[in-house]
Amino acid sequence: MKRSILALYRSAIRAGSEWEDELQRAPARGLIFWGEKDPYAAPVFGSRLASRTRARFIQLAGCSHWWQLERPDDVAKELEGHWS
Repeated sequence: MKRSILALYRSAIRAGSEWEDELQRAPARGLIFWGEKDPYAAPVFGSRLASRTRARFIQLAGCSHWWQLERPDDVAKELEGHWS
């Protein structure tokens, strides 16, 4: 699975850029979560996506690519605050 996903990502010249126009038109502000130690994509990518889409960027300290499994309570707290 990892190899197939990486091959897909690496095949894109500008991965994610095809979503930006539509994301900028989203009616509600979103959240972008990112692990500080993500080995696949540096936090700067998440930060840039957040700026381009008016989302709030949340960098989870000490987390890798699987931040939702590493810090589920913190993620849940952020989501609950966002939705309230």
